[in-house]
Amino acid sequence: FGESDNIKAYALHPGSAVGTYSNVADKGFAGSPVINFLRKLGAPIERLFMTTVEEGAQTQIYCATSPDATSGHYYQNCAVHGASSDTQDAKAAARLWEETAGWLDKVSAGA
Repeated sequence: FGESDNIKAYALHPGSAVGTYSNVADKGFAGSPVINFLRKLGAPIERLFMTTVEEGAQTQIYCATSPDATSGHYYQNCAVHGASSDTQDAKAAARLWEETAGWLDKVSAGA
């Protein structure tokens, strides 16, 4: 796979959306009534710092639809953003690429 295949890849921060986080956290804390109670007590404060689901989806929509989105970059809030130093691990990047290419080969062979 190469640039001529018109495949693009983006890494992005999905945002901290109130609806998605709360649903996941509720399931995760279902067995802990005390923590679940404290979370519900703090929910109004949580909403001040988190985005709506619609706001949280904007970066994904931008990367999927904008001709200005550049493949191979990390995006946050619809803009290229500096990724963590972990992303500079060349060995991990090579392994990720090899495994992804192998998976794509298998998928395209089965099509």
